[in-house]
Amino acid sequence: MVVVDVRNIDMGITNVHVEDGNFRGMVNVDEMLVGWNDDSTTKKLFDMCSTYKTGIDGTSDAINWSLETKPLYDPNYNTNTHVTDIWVMHEGSSDKTMTCDYWDNKNTTDGSTTYTSIALSTDFTLSTPGIKRNRLLPTTAQLQNSDIYKFKFSGTGYRKFHGLQVNQITFGEMV
Repeated sequence: MVVVDVRNIDMGITNVHVEDGNFRGMVNVDEMLVGWNDDSTTKKLFDMCSTYKTGIDGTSDAINWSLETKPLYDPNYNTNTHVTDIWVMHEGSSDKTMTCDYWDNKNTTDGSTTYTSIALSTDFTLSTPGIKRNRLLPTTAQLQNSDIYKFKFSGTGYRKFHGLQVNQITFGEMV
């Protein structure tokens, strides 16, 4: 698993963590980010964006992938806070897939993290290369009155995220 910490990206700082005891860092080879593994006898470079793994070339079997966002939580949210829409900016291979699910704590009493679909693969279809913006509109039963929620994106093949924006509306009595 590769974890990219971009909390300080506006200051030019990006930290990469890998769950591998032998991992020694990241290097840039021919404009591609690769991982460097040193097992004391040999040095190996692992391509983090190979066409074999991503399926960019359209001939290889792309791997399945998924990522979860950090839970959004604010103790001041109340029953009058609703998610109005979600914008996703992405690009990738036109023949690969991506879906979006969400989890919220409204009906959770046992700590379950069961996800509910909010967007199917057809919602993210890429007919031409380039960045695409998708607007996801939750139904009245989705992401309403939630003080904590998170998203999970999953699919197959190459997909690059450029942004995720969640818009909310809060209404009710002013104090």
